[in-house]
Amino acid sequence: MQDSDEIILQDSDEINGRLLGEYIDSILYCDFVPDSQTWASRKRKLSRSESAMPGFYNSDAVPYLKDISIACESGLYEMVIIVMGSQMSKTEFLLNRAGFVLSREPVPIAITFPTQSLVKRFSKKRLDKMIQNVPEFKKTYDKEKSTLTDKYFMGGSIRLIWCTSAAELSSDPLKEAYIDELDRCPVDVGGEGDPVSLLRARGATFPDFLLVASSTPTIEGASPIVDWWEKGTKFKFHWKCPFCNKEFVPHSSYLKWPKDDPLKAILECPLCSSSIQEMHKKDLNQNGVYRSEFSDEQIDKMIIGSYWVSGLCSPWRSFGKRAEELHTALKSKDENKIKAVFNTSFGETYLLKGDAPDFVNVLSCKDNYTLKNIDVLKNKIHYVLATVDIQETRLYYVIRGWGDDFNSWLLAYGEFYGNTSSMEVFSKFEEEILGNEKHPKFYAGKPVSSVLFDSGFRDHVVYDFCRLSPQRYQPVRGCKLDRPIKNSKIEYGIKNYPVRLWMINDTFFKEMVYNFIRTEKSLKKWFLPEDITEDYIKSVTAEELVIDSNGVKKWILRRKRNDFLDCEKYMLALTYILGFHISIKPNNEAEPRERRVLSKGI
Repeated sequence: MQDSDEIILQDSDEINGRLLGEYIDSILYCDFVPDSQTWASRKRKLSRSESAMPGFYNSDAVPYLKDISIACESGLYEMVIIVMGSQMSKTEFLLNRAGFVLSREPVPIAITFPTQSLVKRFSKKRLDKMIQNVPEFKKTYDKEKSTLTDKYFMGGSIRLIWCTSAAELSSDPLKEAYIDELDRCPVDVGGEGDPVSLLRARGATFPDFLLVASSTPTIEGASPIVDWWEKGTKFKFHWKCPFCNKEFVPHSSYLKWPKDDPLKAILECPLCSSSIQEMHKKDLNQNGVYRSEFSDEQIDKMIIGSYWVSGLCSPWRSFGKRAEELHTALKSKDENKIKAVFNTSFGETYLLKGDAPDFVNVLSCKDNYTLKNIDVLKNKIHYVLATVDIQETRLYYVIRGWGDDFNSWLLAYGEFYGNTSSMEVFSKFEEEILGNEKHPKFYAGKPVSSVLFDSGFRDHVVYDFCRLSPQRYQPVRGCKLDRPIKNSKIEYGIKNYPVRLWMINDTFFKEMVYNFIRTEKSLKKWFLPEDITEDYIKSVTAEELVIDSNGVKKWILRRKRNDFLDCEKYMLALTYILGFHISIKPNNEAEPRERRVLSKGI
């Protein structure tokens, strides 16, 4: 057998311009490519119009993408979340992933962008260039069948979608789906859900479906990409200080520069205060590592791999350039410019000043009763209602009694633990908290007559449970609407028995809760017991309302738990469904309504 050097010399005329190193790789590795970054280094040749570094794609320039590439290929995750600043090769990473997957098997892939103009630009300037410059795609590409937004490759395809149409996001099955700049996409697409949920539904036919979402973050507490990052492994890219050899996460606050000369900026190590220069960056990136707050045992159980990299790691933007951008923005005192720099240049969230009731407002809602003696309210209450917020391992609930003139009193609240992926915990919750025909529960002498269950998380389980007693139980989902409430029918499960789903305007009812809390004490209608806990107060005031530069209202999560705020929001929505905001007539029912048993095992 000839050795590789002899083969290279003998067949050198057939290499046709490929780099010698790449040809050696194809022999030594027998064309085995372990991940998309390695694939791009061997297969993708970039022109000057595509990159400041023309030639074969250089994965060594962005080593922080290597682990993310391996995570996508590992099969461990259903989703991979990428949070980064600008000029970090996020979009190139998604393109590499699409090319790598299609080079192995003909499958349907979708890449989603916030706007149609970004789709057109990506198609012409990046995707078409990759197809032209990768030899294996030249052979398999069906030019006649392909369009600007749909590229076909011998059974496989790449479809480009923009996030303004629910139909585009929810049609045709997909093996993999990628979202570029998630935070710039609509939070709710046509009233049918967020882009992530709609795309995940398209992967239901593939057991190994993968969704990759990347974005620069935006407002603290209202950044979709950060919300998803929080649900995953929460890896952050760490540098090791070249002086003290200790690890830290690079951050804008560590940038230091002489007065009015930001181009001379250095990075001050937060651990030893040494001055880290731009010349250190290449080694810092090459030796960088991802660390998580979770243990290896915890990470092994997770299905979302999430990664965050500071914009300071960009090989194409120096410390001085980043400092100059920040210096200019701060000098302008324009909050929008400052926010944009923190988001795009540093990959950091920005804290907007928001509005929410304080503890004094909430405490002023206390009335002369406790949770142990709610029976003193018997003569004031006509109806008892409940609302439930669903989480993975528990149900958060609020129970309120309603009386004349839209007055209400908190009668019970809490957490009910159990795996919410099955009906069992819902049945136990009904038996122990809500009561049923066999075991009625009374609050201030009245049974719970109506209940709203949040269906944003365990929708199918919630639909099944609500079907057992459709007059008493109904599913609800918060979204953006042009009116307070919208009634929808969901064709789910049994034919001819659609589920009635209430869609509610989140902002309308949250503002309503806060207005009740802030009402002057002499005009109060919304009451709390004297023994209300601090946990409830923190939860019901966990979000702040801000108005962005476009005049759009956004809710910012300031604390980890906002579940009781959601329950109180749904509670007011339920009163609108029942017409309590118009008038409340006394209810003489002593027992909850019986279940309505449907056919086919429901």
